[in-house]
Amino acid sequence: MCPAGTSITSRTTGCPGSGNGDGVGDAARQQAYAAPPFGPRGGAARAADRVRRDRLAEAETWLVRGAILGGESAPLRSAPADRARVDVRWAVLMGMRHRAALVWTDPVRGAAEPTPPNTALAHAEVAYRAALRAAAELAVHGTAADLPAAESARTRQRVRALRRHCIPRLRDELAALELALEESEHEEAVRRRWAATRGGG
Repeated sequence: MCPAGTSITSRTTGCPGSGNGDGVGDAARQQAYAAPPFGPRGGAARAADRVRRDRLAEAETWLVRGAILGGESAPLRSAPADRARVDVRWAVLMGMRHRAALVWTDPVRGAAEPTPPNTALAHAEVAYRAALRAAAELAVHGTAADLPAAESARTRQRVRALRRHCIPRLRDELAALELALEESEHEEAVRRRWAATRGGG
């Protein structure tokens, strides 16, 4: 009943029409059920997490009713073979990546594919799609929240490399140049004194 799979940019989580008898593939169910690996960051992330949990609970309720009315195999028989797709588009502002858009595309049921045999399963399908869409939103919010921290860590690493390697090397090179310049000035002063001595003699 959920989208037959979910493709998120280059990462794909599939639920290929086969599952545990309720029409929901294992990978897609895990994606919708899994608590995020990060705590919700900000109001938008908390709202997405709340929608995910609410729609998932709603979907489970409708799924049980639909299975009772149509039989245990009814959800699997009416699950579309197509995959849901999530396209996350990123942009860069002042050197920092941020989400520009999240485009969700529902799976398309083929003309020859059966539709849900009762309204309970139809409601379950809609609720599962909403739960997966909210899970994708939550994942994107978490990634966007982690980007500044990751960039800060990279910046600290670069600063350490500058302090430990680049700056000492540049100081050594500067000291060598200053010594060479001092020696050149000393040699020039000696030549001038020598030339003055010869001219005076």
